[in-house]
Amino acid sequence: LTGKAFVCEGKCLPHRMVSLQSRCIESPEAENDLTVPQEYGDLEQAYINELLREYLGRSVITKINDILIYSSSWDQHMHDTRAVLRTLLQNHLYCRLEKCEFHRKEVSFLGYIICEGSVRMQSCKVEAVRDWPRLQTRRELQHFLGLANFYHHFIKSFSTVARPLTDLHCGGAKRLKWGPEAEKSFSELK
Repeated sequence: LTGKAFVCEGKCLPHRMVSLQSRCIESPEAENDLTVPQEYGDLEQAYINELLREYLGRSVITKINDILIYSSSWDQHMHDTRAVLRTLLQNHLYCRLEKCEFHRKEVSFLGYIICEGSVRMQSCKVEAVRDWPRLQTRRELQHFLGLANFYHHFIKSFSTVARPLTDLHCGGAKRLKWGPEAEKSFSELK
């Protein structure tokens, strides 16, 4: 992902999606919004990917109804943004303006901060891991490993570092038998 200009369009709302219409439910939080039940998320993703297929991997990343447009120059970005919005409009998909961020040099997207030439972790998630109290139960360990694993590609030799905690998680006891290896692993991941 190498872009100089970004737009993060969140929550494209299907107005008329015939193939999904019978399976959509009205969202209790917002009038006139349609929400696809979780089991149809793959179907919605496939639909959005099909609509934007010519832009995927070139200037667009999608995740269900979140769309990121990235471009190498400002002029190209204006062109890409117009093209994507036109495609959505032609297919009766509308973006809720208050959920959109246009022409940004840095965006938060799917748990990451994306800017020119780099992708980094969100600082609030880094702080959450850094401030995590010592683990007492398997459930706490599971939550910690889940968050740490989300950012595994930022941690050199993640699987090796996390191995003592992963082994501890696989044990059957509800209470953790915390030893020096687990403490070292926990500290290194933090």
